[in-house]
Amino acid sequence: MVSGLPIGYRLLSPDAGASRSTLVFPSHRNPRANAAVHARLSEAGIDTAHRDGAIRFSPHLYNTPADIDRALLALASFDRVG
Repeated sequence: MVSGLPIGYRLLSPDAGASRSTLVFPSHRNPRANAAVHARLSEAGIDTAHRDGAIRFSPHLYNTPADIDRALLALASFDRVG
């Protein structure tokens, strides 16, 4: 998921080393859009949370590889629409 983030998103959680977490926190380039992005992901059936202004994915617990692919497509589609 980390390497597949669409243009317009940045990773807030560490992506390497001992600080890397099993949780992934991306943010839209406009952080105020994250609530709407989270809502779109939820509508698409993708399990995420909106925490501290970012979107939280837990791919190790709740998401399959197919879910991750769908999430990345949904993130990319948000920029085209919103």
